[in-house]
Amino acid sequence: MHAIHELPSITVTTRDFERFVAFGLDAYLRGDSHADFLPSELKRATLCQPCALPGEVVSVN
Repeated sequence: MHAIHELPSITVTTRDFERFVAFGLDAYLRGDSHADFLPSELKRATLCQPCALPGEVVSVN
């Protein structure tokens, strides 16, 4: 029997979100075979302003 695992939550700042989208688009345009993974993860993300980032969350900045 297989256990069902819930995916961890993702919190991303609006600034980082824009960077990730640009990175994903670039990967897609280069033909990266894994380029569809990043957008699928970003769809699950909760966005927040950089100044509102919870203390336990790490940012790219």
